[in-house]
Amino acid sequence: LLPEFNGVFSLIKPTISEFFNRLDFTGKWDFVNSWTNVYPQGAYVPPHNHGAAHWSGTYYVSADVDCGDLILTDPKEYALSNEPNGTRYRGNTRITIPVTPGKLVVFPGYLKHESDRNQSGSDRIVISFNIITHD
Repeated sequence: LLPEFNGVFSLIKPTISEFFNRLDFTGKWDFVNSWTNVYPQGAYVPPHNHGAAHWSGTYYVSADVDCGDLILTDPKEYALSNEPNGTRYRGNTRITIPVTPGKLVVFPGYLKHESDRNQSGSDRIVISFNIITHD
């Protein structure tokens, strides 16, 4: 991890530890990598996942209204494709998470995620990371 991120990681580490506690996870976890991205007006993130990571997360440093919300997609889209219409959690469910400065979002590394296009006129600045867990 870059030493420039130490301040942010010391800020979010207790929250991530509490997240794992609430999941009754008693093992250890470590950040394995991190990066920062600046998304100017018009930029967006296409759908992708972080397959090898157990968990992924993002911390929003700067995020104005209409800067591009985070979208998570239900990974069961193909398994659920034969469910009848009207099923509450039908496949390909997309969850939109509004982003704000200081928001931390942690999700499974296999989960497809993307962002809406930044239409705010100012940069969305994000620090993202991956986590592995072990006994």
